[in-house]
Parts: sequence; structure tokens; C-alpha cells
Amino acid sequence: MVFLYGVRLLKLVPLGVGMALMMGAGAALVFWPFIDALFRRRNPKSEVGTVIGSLGIIIALVFFVWEALAT
Repeated sequence: MVFLYGVRLLKLVPLGVGMALMMGAGAALVFWPFIDALFRRRNPKSEVGTVIGSLGIIIALVFFVWEALAT
């Protein structure tokens, strides 16, 4: 059930686009400490990283529930 959001994403977009989005999201998770440090260096009081992370979690939850209810 953990991968339901990925299945929903692949159903919504063409396969190549979906795979690129999933690889991009995986790369963003791996490199997030460096990306967040870049945000913090440019504007120390910025909460851009928190907003991006929150949006990512909300989108994943929406896709998860959508796919769970569709099956």
C-alpha cells in the first residue's frame, strides 16, 4: 500500500513523464539537505523548504487516498 501514490501518478501521466517525476522526487529527497542549505544561505529566515516539504506530503497523501479508494 505504500506505493499507491506512485501507481496513481503513473496512471495520470504518460509512462516516461511519470518515471522522470518519480526519479526527480527521489533525487530531491537524497539531495534535500544540500537544497535546504542553499535556501537557508540565501535567506536565513526563509521557510521555503518547509513549504515545499509540506506540499509534497499533502500531494502524496491525496494520491494515496485517491488510489486506495479507487481499488
